[in-house]
Amino acid sequence: SPRQGSLLERLDCCVSPGGRRLLRAWLCRPLRDIGLIERRLDAVEELMGGSAGDEFASELRGCAHQTLSKPSISQMKAPLQR
Repeated sequence: SPRQGSLLERLDCCVSPGGRRLLRAWLCRPLRDIGLIERRLDAVEELMGGSAGDEFASELRGCAHQTLSKPSISQMKAPLQR
């Protein structure tokens, strides 16, 4: 597969297909604006800082697992585009 041995394969620990698509998009089209990069880093630092970050990540992962049984927006709109 084209992913084998790639950076995407190494970084992908996404739970949902939507997360995988977003990660791939971010890797294929990285931010180049330093202000946007700093804002994203600040947001990640705030969300993941300390033990509260561990709890948040755990809750977020649980939510992602719960949504796996539901169709994504792209899956729902596909029949409408035919």
